[in-house]
Amino acid sequence: MAQMRTLENVLEARINLLINEEKANAKNDCAFCRSLDCDILFALLFTCIIACLLIIILFFWLKGVLSYEDEKLCEKALECDHIFDSSIPEGEFQLPMLPPSATVSEQISQTEGAKNLQCIYTFVASPKQRVKLNFDQFHLAGTAGNCETEYVDIYSELEEPDDDLLSAAFGGRYCGSVSPYVRISLNRVIVLVFHSRAASNQRNRLKFSGRYAFISDAPYLVGQKIPPGKCDFVIDSKLKKRGSILSPTYPGTYPKVNIKI
Repeated sequence: MAQMRTLENVLEARINLLINEEKANAKNDCAFCRSLDCDILFALLFTCIIACLLIIILFFWLKGVLSYEDEKLCEKALECDHIFDSSIPEGEFQLPMLPPSATVSEQISQTEGAKNLQCIYTFVASPKQRVKLNFDQFHLAGTAGNCETEYVDIYSELEEPDDDLLSAAFGGRYCGSVSPYVRISLNRVIVLVFHSRAASNQRNRLKFSGRYAFISDAPYLVGQKIPPGKCDFVIDSKLKKRGSILSPTYPGTYPKVNIKI
């Protein structure tokens, strides 16, 4: 009997030992699992933080890019100096040249901008050519004789496109609804200078439009030129029996020059 009890005790002790080992292993496994779960959660949290930072950086970068592009669009919308040359024999002109999009227009209207605006259109013909302008629409502020807010100055007697306008012959100032109609250059250059003191939200409206063409100057060479005059000619019957006589810039308004034939 004593031996049986001893054997039972041994078995019981062995079973308890196995149970304790299993419990110890279970505890170790749970600690490992908890450690692994913490690492995963930390990695996920770190990834989320990095992703949020990248999104914020991308947002401000895109905002800066869009703001820069909008500024460029506004500047482009306000750019109004243009040169037309004889590489395109004829075409249309208007101010503004290309009406800006609604977005840009809205941005410009909300911005005070400069009080004074100046746009210069330069038309340059090839040698032995002249510039012809036909104004179809003309809608500027003011009235004839009271061109203070908006007006167009015309220089039609220039010899070169880079001539000084301050010292050049003045071809007239126009405003209101009275347009220059038809203008033909005395030489090969016409310059239109648009001035405006109107509110910035009124500058995107169509101011004027028309057509241009580079025409031959042969009809205006009625004889042999007499220097230094711009339109002085000698008509010699020995050289030419018949011909036509035109005013210097017919059918457009002629400049204030003396004509000698």
